Amino acid sequence: MRKMILAAFSLLLLSAAPAMAQGGSDKAERKARQAAQDEAKRAETAALIDAQSYVFEADRMSPSLPGATSRDISGQNYFMQIDGQWLRTHLPYVGRAHTDNRFIDPNPAININETRFDYSVSEKKKNKGWDVSVKVYDPVSTDTYRFSLSVASDGTASLSVVSNYRSSISYSGRLIDRADILEVEEAATEDTE
Repeated sequence: MRKMILAAFSLLLLSAAPAMAQGGSDKAERKARQAAQDEAKRAETAALIDAQSYVFEADRMSPSLPGATSRDISGQNYFMQIDGQWLRTHLPYVGRAHTDNRFIDPNPAININETRFDYSVSEKKKNKGWDVSVKVYDPVSTDTYRFSLSVASDGTASLSVVSNYRSSISYSGRLIDRADILEVEEAATEDTE
């Protein structure tokens, strides 16, 4: 009887071994697929950064005021756009403006449309991302803005904005291809006609 139980147990183990091996290969396949997707996303993000043609789409803002909480701004078309030699921003602003500024803007949003700006990129080695720095003087508000964009390899990003006349503010969001936005805008225009 003991030999029969041992033989049945051995047969059970032998029949389960291929199933266990199959489970291990599925896991390895999933891991390889995920690594390939991650590398493809990294290459796509790198191409956007290298071409200097992308849009940072903000979905959350975090004012630096004491007691202020972050706010969801997704779907409201807030962005920073780099297009070669052109910088455009449309970002909401909540914070304190300093009284030194001679220009009092009734719309506190950070709206910049400028061709003269300093732009630099450095690649992060540890987590495969990039740090983008942009410094621009806005002649409309007579203010200088420093944008620090930290981009992860998967395209998620955080943007910090510091200016001479306002308290700092930060945003989180993602990098998207400017060409994708143009296609959506063209489709929307065709739909309205």
